[in-house]
Amino acid sequence: MSDEDPDLQRVRFYGVDDLAAGWHVPRAVELVEQFDPNNAPTNTVDVLELHNVQKYLEHGLLPSTLTDAERERVKERIPQIRSAVARHFSQVDNSNFAAKVHGIGHDYHADLLDLLGRSGAFNRCDASTVLPALTSTCVRLG
Repeated sequence: MSDEDPDLQRVRFYGVDDLAAGWHVPRAVELVEQFDPNNAPTNTVDVLELHNVQKYLEHGLLPSTLTDAERERVKERIPQIRSAVARHFSQVDNSNFAAKVHGIGHDYHADLLDLLGRSGAFNRCDASTVLPALTSTCVRLG
């Protein structure tokens, strides 16, 4: 068992040219293999990590040890992952907004805001709910 902070092991996509990309590739593939579309994560941090895994797949950042068939099998999961992420954020409303964003680490703040915006959560939720919840999670706007 590792004493390392689990958040430090989370997959984060910084871009195709970032040196950290290679570090996260094995974990990204591991998460794809563990992903069950019928039992998608409900924890927002896990969903944000899946979103970042999706970016690795979309850019073809996979271990060179994978065969062509394995690469295709992994890439076939992209629509299922995209759907699970979209489904999670489409369910955010006034009643659960604060709980959904609570404790999201700084590395995922930009993705959090992007996905909340794309899902229409900011249209479904009142500012009186959204702003205090984002502030308590240290998300900075603007």
